[in-house]
Amino acid sequence: MKTINYLPALTFVILSFFSIGQEEKPLKRIVVSDVQLYSGMLFKMDVNGTLADFRSLAPQSELLKNDFSSYPQDERYGSSGDMGISMMIGIQFRDKKNERYRANPLLRLGFNYSSGLTIAGSMSKGIISPFDTLTSAQTSNVYSIDSTHSESYHMFYSSEQLRFDGSLMFRTNPEARWSVFAGVGITAGISINANSRIRYTERKSQYIHGPGGSYIHSSEYRSLLPTNEEYEEHRNKTSFGFSAYVPLGLDFRLANGNKFWSRMHLFYEAKLAVDFTSIPELYTVTNTTFQHGLGIRYCLGRN
Repeated sequence: MKTINYLPALTFVILSFFSIGQEEKPLKRIVVSDVQLYSGMLFKMDVNGTLADFRSLAPQSELLKNDFSSYPQDERYGSSGDMGISMMIGIQFRDKKNERYRANPLLRLGFNYSSGLTIAGSMSKGIISPFDTLTSAQTSNVYSIDSTHSESYHMFYSSEQLRFDGSLMFRTNPEARWSVFAGVGITAGISINANSRIRYTERKSQYIHGPGGSYIHSSEYRSLLPTNEEYEEHRNKTSFGFSAYVPLGLDFRLANGNKFWSRMHLFYEAKLAVDFTSIPELYTVTNTTFQHGLGIRYCLGRN
């Protein structure tokens, strides 16, 4: 009889044990959902640097100690293109009901690397003077020979940037084969190798002009190799950079059925940014940049 009385209690303990083991573990607040690798061309306008700027960047330069009173300052309004690469992880947040992870927003965190020009400047002058005349024995035409002497200085400040990259992304249906995404992001970091480069070039040549002033011949080689060239490179202090950007892109899932390839994505992404670089020897440079390129994304879950 005592054994029978213990059966209900033992049954209750066993059932309780199995029910506890079958309870689902609570979802974590956040989870790493994917890993991304992105590479693209970075375009920006060159910032025009003055002689005073580069004398501050390279005070030990021998080339910049020359007299430049006869050199006009050239205005540079070109653009430069550099390669940038980013490695990031995607983080999803748990919903309020603690039942699943939300598809939007997705937090991306990682690092990016880029290198390129920040400031550029140049000065040049040229002198053209009559050198001689030639008279044709057949036609009696008179040809003038002009001698030219040109000198130019080109100056560049560039660096390699390593920055933290964080962005908040929103995308259309992540279960679809194709999806569109957009968001906002920031980067912040330091330069790895900041340097200033100064190049001096001198050319001399002779030009022959016909009776109407048309160009006929030059004594220079057609490759126009410089007759004299000097080059300097100077290390600079570590600079600090920050940017705010807006990304926009298109995502494509490689497969739907295969377990591995259904988690692999290719994506195109374009970024429009406002970039700030604080140069210790000078000031803070503000620039507008545009980057676009391709990336791969591997999802740790099926989304």
